Amino acid sequence: MKNIPRLILLVFILFITVVELHAQTGLTGVVTYKSYYPDKKQRNRSVDMTVYFNSYESLLANIGQTSEPVIKVEKIDDGFNFTLPYGDSLGGRIYRNIKNNLMVTRRPKNSISEAFIVKEDWLAINWKIETTTKKIGKYTATKAAGSFRGRDYTAWFTYDIPVPFGPWKLHGLPGLILEAEDSEKMMRFYVTEIKIPFDTKEIIKVPTAENEITLKEEAYMQDNFDELLAKKINSRLPKGSKLTPKPSNDGRKYRTEKTYEWETKAINDSKK
Repeated sequence: MKNIPRLILLVFILFITVVELHAQTGLTGVVTYKSYYPDKKQRNRSVDMTVYFNSYESLLANIGQTSEPVIKVEKIDDGFNFTLPYGDSLGGRIYRNIKNNLMVTRRPKNSISEAFIVKEDWLAINWKIETTTKKIGKYTATKAAGSFRGRDYTAWFTYDIPVPFGPWKLHGLPGLILEAEDSEKMMRFYVTEIKIPFDTKEIIKVPTAENEITLKEEAYMQDNFDELLAKKINSRLPKGSKLTPKPSNDGRKYRTEKTYEWETKAINDSKK
């Protein structure tokens, strides 16, 4: 009789271990999205993105690509021709871990910086789930609305795949997001393929890069990209030649993230 409490404890530990193992290996898959968004020249750009997931982690991994390793300046009859570097073998990545609220974004090398990672604060999306449903492939999708960094999104998710992940940085619904679009129709995602199960054990890893910057630093880099690029190019031009970037009134119109939480906080604080 004295061994019964110990036996109960062992059974409890075994149960917790089984539950933990199931959470780690139970639901695994990979989903491919097609994304559309316009650029400054009003063209619709299309990008494929792949999201690998298990019960508590996801990794968006864009295919790595490489180009010229440095800025090249070539003299032509009416001026100069520039070849700008972009991409590396790892490409862009976005990692999420819902157990410890960790989010890490990796940006590949571009014309103004080497590859870097950004560890972002976990920002919850306050989704409002509606009753409207529709069929997307073989799945029943439910409509939801939410806002994230200055854009209002309509998303369609499915309870049939109970993981809180989706395309790009959209997350937090009680099922995989199959489609999403912002109210300005600047960003649109829709699923093209889902594979469940799919072995993600060797794929889902925290992204790495030699450099790490803050989200504020990344926002500054994007806000001032043209000026920073012109500065780099001018350092390679002959004496007396200078590239002057054209001023733009677009601001963050074509950016995926239009406002950031520290900016929203500053606006709210000023209203008090």
